[in-house]
Amino acid sequence: MKISLSLNIYSKYSLVESLKRVSRLGYDGVELWGARPHAWPYDLDTKSIKETTDALSDNGLKLVSYNPMQLNSYVNIASETLKIRNESLDYLKRSADIANAMSASYLSIVPGYAIYGQSNESGWNIMQESMTALLTHVSTTPLRILLEVANHLDSNLINRISDAARMLSSVSDQAGMAISTNIMHSNKEVLADSIDISKGVHVLYRINDSMGSSDKFIIPGEGNIDFDLFLERLRKNSYKGFLSVYLGSEYSTNPDVAAKRSIDFIKRKENVLVKVKK
Repeated sequence: MKISLSLNIYSKYSLVESLKRVSRLGYDGVELWGARPHAWPYDLDTKSIKETTDALSDNGLKLVSYNPMQLNSYVNIASETLKIRNESLDYLKRSADIANAMSASYLSIVPGYAIYGQSNESGWNIMQESMTALLTHVSTTPLRILLEVANHLDSNLINRISDAARMLSSVSDQAGMAISTNIMHSNKEVLADSIDISKGVHVLYRINDSMGSSDKFIIPGEGNIDFDLFLERLRKNSYKGFLSVYLGSEYSTNPDVAAKRSIDFIKRKENVLVKVKK
């Protein structure tokens, strides 16, 4: 299986320097952080997009996903307020255009949330309308839209794999889901079972560990998640996608160490599985 890294932990480094470091550590791809100083969508033009794609190519890295910054204060595709919803959609459409220009496989989006006084049913229906609008925007392109299974700080609408599966059943099959092992574990979902539940849709597995809190994305192997059965099931199902290391911002002061410990853990686990298979 191929391994990628979300570049959010390299927020104190330039994008070019981050790509060099990640490549040297042995990663196959990256999730591009759609924020400053890396790739804020409104900072990018034709020249900077080419510089980014050249840097990815020079370092032998695949652009797995473009992840625009989506703070709840600014972006909410489930908002009942038309101005907020439209501006959120405009931002995500701009991000989708950037992702396409850089040949990203995926655009990853946060589900949105229903605020106090708004029913979850209202939030759900509006989110579905927004998803449909965004998918229509990319319908003539190869880009896939990933809906993140989110923690309760980011969404009160899509918190379990079954929630995401329900939404995906009502929109274009150009949509998929991003599944974080931390969030599944914190929700008491069985990691290995997620492979069956999400079968038939586009999936990006984000690998991180947990001590029981869904808002702490720690280095895999340094929490209490047992990855063995999950990785074994992925291998048996001939999973061809990326395992994407996604860590919290607390690692941004020394990202090289966190990135290395993460990829080393995954490769050790993979080596054990290969030996068992033989």
